Amino acid sequence: MGKEVSLSHYVTFQPCSLDGLFVLKPLRAFVSPSLVADTILGLPFLNSNGLVIDDLASTCISRTGNVSSYDLLNASALPSVPRPKWKSTHTRASEVHGARRKARAAHKALFQSNEFIDALKPKLSRMPARGAHSSSVVAAIRKRLDDVNTSVIFQAQLKQLDLEMKKKYSNLFKDLPPVHQLPNQVYHKFRLKDANKVVNRQGYSCPRKEQDAWKTLLDEFLTSGKLWPSDSECASPVFLVPKSGPNALPRWVNDYRELNNNTVPDCFPLPLVSEILTDCGKGKIWSKLDMTNTFFQTKVHPDHIKYMAVRTPFGLYKWIVMPQGCRNAPATHQHRMVAALRHLIGKICHVYLIIWSSSLTEHIKNIKLVLVALCDAVLYCNVKKTELFCTSINFLGHMISQDGIQADCTKALKIAEWPVLHTATDV
Repeated sequence: MGKEVSLSHYVTFQPCSLDGLFVLKPLRAFVSPSLVADTILGLPFLNSNGLVIDDLASTCISRTGNVSSYDLLNASALPSVPRPKWKSTHTRASEVHGARRKARAAHKALFQSNEFIDALKPKLSRMPARGAHSSSVVAAIRKRLDDVNTSVIFQAQLKQLDLEMKKKYSNLFKDLPPVHQLPNQVYHKFRLKDANKVVNRQGYSCPRKEQDAWKTLLDEFLTSGKLWPSDSECASPVFLVPKSGPNALPRWVNDYRELNNNTVPDCFPLPLVSEILTDCGKGKIWSKLDMTNTFFQTKVHPDHIKYMAVRTPFGLYKWIVMPQGCRNAPATHQHRMVAALRHLIGKICHVYLIIWSSSLTEHIKNIKLVLVALCDAVLYCNVKKTELFCTSINFLGHMISQDGIQADCTKALKIAEWPVLHTATDV
């Protein structure tokens, strides 16, 4: 005799076939621990649902119900439905904020478009004024539309001036010339702590997948004259860092750490950001210039080229121009910029390079002064990254406009959209 078990709990449910086509009558089932199966159905259940079991044929056919002659034992299961991927609160909030920003930008562009203004003005002119309040509202809307229309026309004029100025000084906004055409008045030099020390480091291994990119960059620098074959006893390693673009060539990185440790630092002062922003706040219109391959515009002194030797997978080469990675390269470029713009720094511009003015007429004059000074110093600017005649500009992590100087909101976007951590794993 087995142990007697008292059953006091039950559940009510309605069974169905695996494919959901056959639904049985609701029933009550006692909850019992340690069953040999998940559910045990007896003869009363079969009779109430009109089910006939054939052991030899392995069938369980229904004689009644919503589907007659249905075989429950041979029903095919429905394909499983994948669970929906629930998005986190942070992801949903980011999508909502992004959609709102796009909508606001679209509405702003529509409101400032000439077609919208031209279509709305006749309607406002025919709008009857009903009372003093209605008249003031209509007048305010008309004034706002006139201001927007004037602003759109003014922005178009500024854009045209930008194109004309870049065209006039096209010699300044072009690719760098061959190295032998760069000026010889300024050189990048080295002052070594130990002049007898020879820097000769082992190179890094090159993955096979990067060899084509290596060869492309090396041929480019050799063709332009920036690199020459070398037989120097000095050698510093180089490596490549991939860029985000799928088709972009990787970034060439010179590892001059040991050479930099043996170099006396050039303590030429760099401008203070606070002073630059204070002076820029005086203006009402601005321009920003960006140099073309900044360091490649300065040659290395012939007596010091031997220190510039780098070890590549295709042999030893030396830089003829000032490469990135040298300890005093920023200071050397700062020397050149200050020498070229010394008479204008703090008055109409600062070396980083930004120009400010109080009026459009004054700004045209100031831009010409700066561009002429850069041409005289044989310095070149990047036409794609240079922005002239701007009523607002993003500079050194700040947004500068006639409303004042504000922090760039995009810099704090990552903090504002920081996800909420729910588990220790998220940390």
